[in-house]
Amino acid sequence: MACIGYARVSTQGQDLTAQLEALKAAGAAMANGVKFGRKRKLSDYQRAEAIKRRDAGETLAAIAKSYGVAISMISRL
Repeated sequence: MACIGYARVSTQGQDLTAQLEALKAAGAAMANGVKFGRKRKLSDYQRAEAIKRRDAGETLAAIAKSYGVAISMISRL
């Protein structure tokens, strides 16, 4: 009897490749994958810039407004 595999990651930044390869190696006749979660609001470059600006003393509100994101997002960087 053929088995069917299912791979899942919880964010868009994660990769399904390793899980899908493991399922195929285990003998799965068919392997599907799904990415859950939202796409990132800031690119890696924007995140690095926001961190530099925050460390330079710019207010969280000003940084958040310039990128169109919530203040809480900038505070978590």
